[in-house]
This record gives sequence, C-alpha cells and structure tokens, in this order.
Amino acid sequence: MRQLAARFHTPTTASTIDKLEKGKMTLTQEWMYRLAEALDVHPVELIQVLPRLAPEEERLIEVFRQSMPKLTHEEQQLLSRFRRIDEDGRDAVFRILDQMVAVPKDLVAG
Repeated sequence: MRQLAARFHTPTTASTIDKLEKGKMTLTQEWMYRLAEALDVHPVELIQVLPRLAPEEERLIEVFRQSMPKLTHEEQQLLSRFRRIDEDGRDAVFRILDQMVAVPKDLVAG
C-alpha cells in the first residue's frame, strides 16, 4: 500500500488506500481519478474489475462512465507519456505549452 500511495501526485497515505480498499472510506469520483492516475490506467478500467453489482449500483456506474471525458488515442498517448515525466520535466512541458498557446497581447481586449 505504501508503494501505491507513493505513486499519487498529491499526498496520500497507505492508511487512506487501505480504507478505500476496505470500504471504510467513500470511493468518490475524485478518488477514482486519483487512483487511476496512480495506477496509470483509465478510471473505467477500475470499474471493470468490480464484482457483480446490484442493478441500481450498475446504473450508478453507467452514469459515472458516461460522465467521463472521452480521450482520443493521441490524448491517451500524451497523458501516458506525461505521467512518466518527473516534476521538473512537467514544469518544462507546461512552460512550452504556455508559450505555444499564449494569446498575443494585441489580440487581448483592453
């Protein structure tokens, strides 16, 4: 559990992971995203491994699946590669992206 907790990009403890796993803490949509990111999988993949659910639980899962943004293959590749970059590398990527998508000052209303 400590190894998994260490993979989260925001501070997380092994105790928290244990509580989520044992159902002692609510597995919210935010936690699903965070867990999927730490495991380097799409959140829907976490749902696919759940045991057989009651019909009302399946309906809730389907609503969750439909609310998930659909990533293109290219976006999935970018995200997968980005997740493998250390913090300094990520900062560099953001600086480059900011320069690429910066709006010229003469186009800003003012």
